[in-house]
Amino acid sequence: GNWALPEYLQFKLAVDQNVSVVAALVSNPSLTINVKLEILEKGTSDIKQAFGRRLELTVAEQKRLLKNADNSLKLVLAKHQNLSELIQVKLARDSSYNVRLSLAKNQNVTSKVQEILAYDSSADVKIALYENPALCLSESTKLKLAKFKIENSSPAARLLRMQGGSFFGRVAASLSDTKS
Repeated sequence: GNWALPEYLQFKLAVDQNVSVVAALVSNPSLTINVKLEILEKGTSDIKQAFGRRLELTVAEQKRLLKNADNSLKLVLAKHQNLSELIQVKLARDSSYNVRLSLAKNQNVTSKVQEILAYDSSADVKIALYENPALCLSESTKLKLAKFKIENSSPAARLLRMQGGSFFGRVAASLSDTKS
């Protein structure tokens, strides 16, 4: 519920050894700014993930969460429905394929971030973006993604991609081998 505790009690609960106590505290919308800062600075990965699931996250809180975040926390943020465009852009350029894939599936990703993801190095990220019901790219970019999905979605294409090649490149190479 929406229970307002005095700040000194919030501080005591914020350092409790029982993670479920701290997680319950984090879900309280009446947390004071000082307690939030303490949790963001010193909280464990699990507690920061719980904090990242709060419906209302300020841009400053999002930045603090992303600073030195592990992949589990980045995945929580990538799925967040009220993520600022600044944080979305950082996650769209993250080295983790899973983070970018989760972001591509997020229906609240801005058009600027969709453009970044449309040119991602991962076929799965591009396909997830194309399948996102909130896709709002230019018609030419949508057409490129649709063509890309068709070329890369068959089981044979996935197998070839895992082996490091393109479907049409391998087909063309095999055709030229049979002609010689």
